[in-house]
Amino acid sequence: MPGFPIYIMLYSEFAPLQLDLAAPGTWLLAFLAYDFLYYWLHRAHHRIGVLWAVHEVHHSGEDMNFGLAIRQPILGELTSWPFFTPLALLGIPPEIFLAVSGVQVLYQYSLHNSYVPRLGMLEKWLQTPALHRVHHASNAKYIDRNYGNILAIWDRIFGTYQAEDPDCPPRYGLTNAINSWNPWVFNIHFFQQLLVKSRYCETSAERFLCWFAPPGWEPHSRPVSKTPDPVTRPKFDVRLTTSALVYCVLQFAGILAVFVLLLWNLQQASVMLSTTAVLVLLLGTYELGKLLEGNTRAWSLQLMRLISLLIASTLVGLSQGWMIGLMILAGFVFLSAGILIKVFEQGVQPPVEHGTSFSGV
Repeated sequence: MPGFPIYIMLYSEFAPLQLDLAAPGTWLLAFLAYDFLYYWLHRAHHRIGVLWAVHEVHHSGEDMNFGLAIRQPILGELTSWPFFTPLALLGIPPEIFLAVSGVQVLYQYSLHNSYVPRLGMLEKWLQTPALHRVHHASNAKYIDRNYGNILAIWDRIFGTYQAEDPDCPPRYGLTNAINSWNPWVFNIHFFQQLLVKSRYCETSAERFLCWFAPPGWEPHSRPVSKTPDPVTRPKFDVRLTTSALVYCVLQFAGILAVFVLLLWNLQQASVMLSTTAVLVLLLGTYELGKLLEGNTRAWSLQLMRLISLLIASTLVGLSQGWMIGLMILAGFVFLSAGILIKVFEQGVQPPVEHGTSFSGV
């Protein structure tokens, strides 16, 4: 957490009273205060334009599953930790803060599923998968509801509670679909919309509101545009052949391996090597998004990319004496190339049936 050193500083230097680490009351206070502050953090990220530009990433998925739980924005921690600084000033020890936040995060992760049904009276007090399905829905009656993390009482107190309606199945995703699986696109999408919106602002007040009013706010001079009904629009879906999917999974495994190795050797790695690894991660995720969308140009450049990767890794590996690593990477490249040749033989996407067209190509 980027703000944790600041939390420690506030707790050590400015808290008028440092609460007892072993006292049950301290843990209870920390739990309730964290949950209360999370409610307002979450509500602010839905009701303030620039914060929604960050949080929108988490709501961009059109399926409710555990993968959506970890679809988090790059800037998420930077805009979240300031909301928890009151805990430090209350005298909540950093150890308790970390423990409580861990429990809260794990509970929030468990809510992202479509399998657990409504849980009756329990939903009066606790957030449940059904209540969180409502939160992620783009149906008009479900927008901006159920901000709580563990407790549902804050939503009931502050008027944002909504139970799941059996007659109104949730349609997940944004009201204005992004139609992409590219993480770069997700993270800049609404910032781009804010910049476009700001061009229509004619006064300083409008320019302020553009960034800090609710996301739906529009300057009076901007032409009104209609967007498709989020409930009835087709879901973004790009189908790939089995070979293409296997290739994408293999490339993701390679990106993940680079990430793990970078973290494992962060202190020993040189600045140049760390920078190179970060570039590989950033470009790799961007490229993988294009591949999953069936982008023809991205697929056509893959063989050149694999050859370049083999040449670059050979030069670095020989100069550093990393022979085992070089052999592993060479095996990865040759395996990828073999699958890629099969992709080129079969095509990236399966044949279109009955005139069906696929978006994103």
